[in-house]
Amino acid sequence: MLSSYRDLSSITETLDEVAEGEEEIEVKKRRKSSRYSLEKVPIVEDGEERKPIAMWRKAAFGFGNFSRYTVIGIQAYFLNVFLLEVAGIGTFWSGNILLVKQIYDGFTDPLVGGLSDSITTRWGRRKPWILLASVPSGIFWILQWYTPGFTTDSVGGSVAYYLLILLVFSTMNTFVSVPYNAMVPDVAVNYDDRTAVVLFQEVFGLSAVIIFSYFQAEAVEYFKDEDNDELVDYEKGYLFASFITVWAVVLPMVLAVVFVKERKFVSKDLGGTSMLGRIGLW
Repeated sequence: MLSSYRDLSSITETLDEVAEGEEEIEVKKRRKSSRYSLEKVPIVEDGEERKPIAMWRKAAFGFGNFSRYTVIGIQAYFLNVFLLEVAGIGTFWSGNILLVKQIYDGFTDPLVGGLSDSITTRWGRRKPWILLASVPSGIFWILQWYTPGFTTDSVGGSVAYYLLILLVFSTMNTFVSVPYNAMVPDVAVNYDDRTAVVLFQEVFGLSAVIIFSYFQAEAVEYFKDEDNDELVDYEKGYLFASFITVWAVVLPMVLAVVFVKERKFVSKDLGGTSMLGRIGLW
C-alpha cells in the first residue's frame, strides 16, 4: 500500500514537470512570434577578431556628445525665452510650438533609427547619415535664432516660420544624433571599451552645457540698442551667438566619426521582415 502512494506521488511530480515544460514552450513561442523578438533584429557579424581602439579614438568619438549637449543645453535654457521675448510670440503659441516639436521627435527618432539599421552602404550604416545631415543641421541652427522682417507684424507668420525651422532642424539633428548613439556598440569592443566611451561622452556633454549656457547668456547681451545704450539688441545678440555656437553643433560630431570604424554589417534573412517592420522594432 505504501509503495502505491509513492508511485502516485512520483506520477504527480512527473505530470507537474510536464505541465511546466509545456508552459515554457508556450512562453518561448510567444516570444518568438513577438514583434520585439531578437530573431527579427538585424545581426552584425564580425569578419575578423576586433581589437580595442586607442584611448584617443574613444575620446574623439565621445567628443561627438559635445555637439548633442550644446543643442540640448542652449535650447533648454534659451529657446522659449527667445520665442517669447525676441520673436514676440505669445506664451500660447510658444508652448504649442515646443510641444509639437517634442511630439514630432517621438516619431522621427524611431524612424531614423530603423532607417539607420536597415540601409547599408559601403561607408557603413551610421556615418553617411551623420556626415550628410551635419551641415544642414548647422544651417537651420542659425535660422532658428534669426528674426525675419516679415515676422515682426504677423503672429501667424512668426508661428509658421519658427515651427517649420524647428521641425526641419529637429529632423536634421535626429539624423545626426540617433545614428551617433547607435554607433557605440560598433566602436566599443568590450565592457571596458563601452565604459570608457560613455565616460568621455558624459564628460564632453556636461562640459558643453556648462560652457555654452554661460557663453550664450553673455553673447546675447553683447550688442547695445542703436537708439538707447541702456537697452540690449537681443536680435543681433542671438544671431551673433548662433554663428559662434554652430561650430560646436557641427564640428564635434564630424570629428567623432572620422577617427573610428563601424563594424562590418552582414545582412541575414530576417524572416521576411520588411524595412517598415524593422523601423517598427524601434
